[in-house]
Amino acid sequence: MRFTNHTELNAPIDHIYAVTNQQERYRQPGPMKRDRAKHDPNKFCRYHNDIGHDTNDCFALKDEIERLIREGRLRQYTKQSEGRQEEDQQRPPEIHRE
Repeated sequence: MRFTNHTELNAPIDHIYAVTNQQERYRQPGPMKRDRAKHDPNKFCRYHNDIGHDTNDCFALKDEIERLIREGRLRQYTKQSEGRQEEDQQRPPEIHRE
């Protein structure tokens, strides 16, 4: 599934994938489309488990992470959730009077 808009993240996608790929159900990516002879042997994508581009530059992984966020998972990696945490920390404690 291709997304035209992606949620702003608070961590690089290679970090998110490394930390969550055992807990989350990432869909298997399709094969990389470029001619294998044109793949950059100095770049490796952990999501595709293949050479050609860096994990941080992987459009398929960006879309997969976006899918998981829209399903309500991986929210802890969104800038929005980071802002909420800071907001909660700045808010004075509630005082309950009886």
